[in-house]
Amino acid sequence: MRADACIASAWAAAMLSCGGASSHALSRAAGDFGECEGPAYSDAKTPSAVPVTLRFHNRMNPSAFQLWKACPRLDGANLFSGPRRGDSLRALADTLPVTWSGPVEASGTHTLLMRVVFRGVGDYRNFDFDVRSSRKFEVRPGLVIDVIYYEQGNAKTPIEDRPAMKFEERIE
Repeated sequence: MRADACIASAWAAAMLSCGGASSHALSRAAGDFGECEGPAYSDAKTPSAVPVTLRFHNRMNPSAFQLWKACPRLDGANLFSGPRRGDSLRALADTLPVTWSGPVEASGTHTLLMRVVFRGVGDYRNFDFDVRSSRKFEVRPGLVIDVIYYEQGNAKTPIEDRPAMKFEERIE
């Protein structure tokens, strides 16, 4: 199993280049998720399309971070944007891991762009923690990509440095 993280700071234009460094953004709660809007992903319909599975796991401490928004994009198109259809924030957090599965064109490199926003809890309730990351991958039969939101560091790590994301690829 290969695991690595490539995390870009919020609003960074260099999101597509993976340097392996972890970063985050701490911002006042605003709620502007316009970049999550856009065309929905359309399943590849060619004979060479291969099924790919993406699994999203939330391993953040719920007493400090509440999942507010998840915006995965595959090759520039939205897979979904949560919470959806009136789901409560708690319901979205409780449904993780979320699994998406669909055919992806087998040729070439594909890019998974991921943005999650956590709302602070308690003393940090007025803040959003915005984590963005990307992963380039080649399609292979049975490919599963786990997208894991986790808290890095320890008790001495500043709260704004804790939200992180990593990707793990495997074949099932």
